[in-house]
Amino acid sequence: MKLFKKKERQTEFQSLEEEKDYENMLIRHKRRMSFLLFGLFFLVLVTVIGIKIYLDRRGYDTYEVSSVSNIGDVSKCRFYPYRDGMLQYSNDGISYIVGKNAVWDQAFEMKQPVLDICEGYMAIADLRGTKIYIYNESGQQGEVTTTAPILALEVANQGVIAAITQGEKANLIEVYDKDGTTIAVGQTVLSGDGCPLSISLSNDGTKLMVSYVYLDNSVAKTKVIFYNYSEVGKNQVGRIVGGFEHYDGTLVSKTEFVTNDVAVAFGDDLITIYAMKQKPSIKKELNFEDEIESIVYTDKYIGVILKSRTVTNQHLLKIFTISGRKIYDGKVDFAYTDVQMNGDTVVFNNGEQMYVLSVDGILKYNGKVEAGVLKVIPQKAENKFVIITEKGAEEIKLK
Repeated sequence: MKLFKKKERQTEFQSLEEEKDYENMLIRHKRRMSFLLFGLFFLVLVTVIGIKIYLDRRGYDTYEVSSVSNIGDVSKCRFYPYRDGMLQYSNDGISYIVGKNAVWDQAFEMKQPVLDICEGYMAIADLRGTKIYIYNESGQQGEVTTTAPILALEVANQGVIAAITQGEKANLIEVYDKDGTTIAVGQTVLSGDGCPLSISLSNDGTKLMVSYVYLDNSVAKTKVIFYNYSEVGKNQVGRIVGGFEHYDGTLVSKTEFVTNDVAVAFGDDLITIYAMKQKPSIKKELNFEDEIESIVYTDKYIGVILKSRTVTNQHLLKIFTISGRKIYDGKVDFAYTDVQMNGDTVVFNNGEQMYVLSVDGILKYNGKVEAGVLKVIPQKAENKFVIITEKGAEEIKLK
């Protein structure tokens, strides 16, 4: 009996030891798997970072033509990048072209067409006319008739329209839904001796930014006024929720909501970045010694090109985030006729050359393209472009 109990205790002890060894083995296995997974994750991370660094710093020496399209007489046409293709418009009509095909086109007669694009929507009208045509990728989505001749036009990303119109006694702000429903019509802040220079509508169609030029003792000055057409501005006189008159010595000739809540005023030698969720406040103001020659922007970056006062055909390029932090400050020795910002690149071109620079100053391409270039249209990939010439449209790929 005692022997049996002794053997029983030995068996229990062996079982406990075996269980403990098994647990230790599991712990060691889990540790090995954790180290293995961590090592694999680290390797993948390093690989991804390496590929990104390579792609970010990669440059191109030449290009190949992927396709050529005949798009008719382009001598009187204008072109803009849009979605997966481009817009082509003139006094006679507008077309949305993807590759070699026109997705849709519409004929009209205008003396001086003005176009605005916001994400998937676009609007076009005849300057000093009263008809506004509204489109998206599928074609025409609406038509609006204003009460007075159109001076400036903006569209939001759901088709809301804002227009500055020329009233009999004062300029008017007219805001419509795409189906023609009136959202607001009222006088601007100025009458008589003032007129709008630039307007911009927020993406959601509720906020409007307008720069006005007016005379003060025979000196031209600028005001920047903000309107809110949501509930926030309902009880404000004229829906005005903010105004800024500190622009002595500079004209604000361009305004833009670069995101729904960030707006930028571009002057002759400064830019003002405003934050505006409901009411505006100055987030950052950037002043420059030289006069601004050109501006470019996206929803991430703002670029200004200044003309050098000392070196012929030399330009100073400064790039900032939309919060105002400088990320590049350098020189561009290129005589350009057009400049655009696309994604993380700035694209300069003239009649026969193209110069592509990343926002952090890495040269991507500097070389000739097809002679007689009228317009360069960047595509989604940084190395793909559509080149518009008198012969037609060429899709090219840098390599």
